[in-house]
Amino acid sequence: AEVFTSFGQICCKKVWLGDTYRIFPEYESVKATAEEKELGYDETYRCICKEIEEYIKNEEKTDK
Repeated sequence: AEVFTSFGQICCKKVWLGDTYRIFPEYESVKATAEEKELGYDETYRCICKEIEEYIKNEEKTDK
């Protein structure tokens, strides 16, 4: 799966946990983004995860 963030397209894994799911950014995608933006990996990962959570919330709203 891919999610569009303020950093651009990020490759992700969608993991189902019963009837809910989580989306996790792929390591290589985060690493490449961090290098491109000259940011640390951890900072980039946290920012991307925050945006992914917002993406999931918005997606759940449109599903209802």
